[in-house]
Amino acid sequence: MYNEEFKRGFLWSIKGKKELYKTAEKIFEVAKEYEMVLGKDLYQFEPDEIERVIKSYVHGVGITAIKMAISALLQYFDYAKKNKKVNINPMIKYDYLGDYKHYLDETTIIANIITEEEYRYIINNLYNPIDACIIALIWEGLEFEELRNLKISDIDLEKGIINLPDRILHMPDYLRELVSDAIEEDFYVRENGNGKKYRLAYTGYLVRMELRGNNVEPVVNPNVLSFKIRRIGESLGYENLNYQWIRKSSIINFVLKNGEDWEKIKDKYGYNIKPEDIRYFISPYLKMLKGE
Repeated sequence: MYNEEFKRGFLWSIKGKKELYKTAEKIFEVAKEYEMVLGKDLYQFEPDEIERVIKSYVHGVGITAIKMAISALLQYFDYAKKNKKVNINPMIKYDYLGDYKHYLDETTIIANIITEEEYRYIINNLYNPIDACIIALIWEGLEFEELRNLKISDIDLEKGIINLPDRILHMPDYLRELVSDAIEEDFYVRENGNGKKYRLAYTGYLVRMELRGNNVEPVVNPNVLSFKIRRIGESLGYENLNYQWIRKSSIINFVLKNGEDWEKIKDKYGYNIKPEDIRYFISPYLKMLKGE
């Protein structure tokens, strides 16, 4: 690590932020080669030199990792400024965060899409029916708030439909079975079946959390649900799994299979979806399939 004592001081200042700490360590390893050649610390780099470090670090990673990398650099330069190493934070001048997508290459985009096969692997290897159901409902079209607020009374297992505020979602047979199992589920076993067993609270909503004490929120907290999705991913080796990653992957798989019929897409995924929001991510797949 170049200028190790100073960088260790910065790492110590962010020791309570685990992901940021790990990201900063990795960036420092990437930057070391450039620092050795240029004979100066990262905080002395010119904008084009910073750009080179970012591009070297983010090659083959996803948007979340890119944002974290840029955040780590911003904070490192702030730390250097506070310690009177520089007069300004050079990254403040540039809209790195607002334009992070230009760091994504096509390989990165393709690598960060869950395929149909991977999706099947995930839901087939989850011990708790509610976990598989959460992932499956996102994949089959539910928006985040729809998932949080989905009541058991909104579900008609006999007809195989879910009544949503703006549409009716038709469940494939496998999803109907998952939903049925999730409704009947009384206990939850942590660590994908390898941890402690807890009774689930009954709230009238499909997504339920472990019963702890008498005060149970009927609708799961959004941060709790996001954390739960992430933990589900980690149990199968998908770090940083989140709602957007699952949803975007599902939409791309759907479009590649069925074409850009946006009425069908909206019927499945909701009427908030915009074509321009995902075409950027679809285009590398289309080019690949066409052999371009």
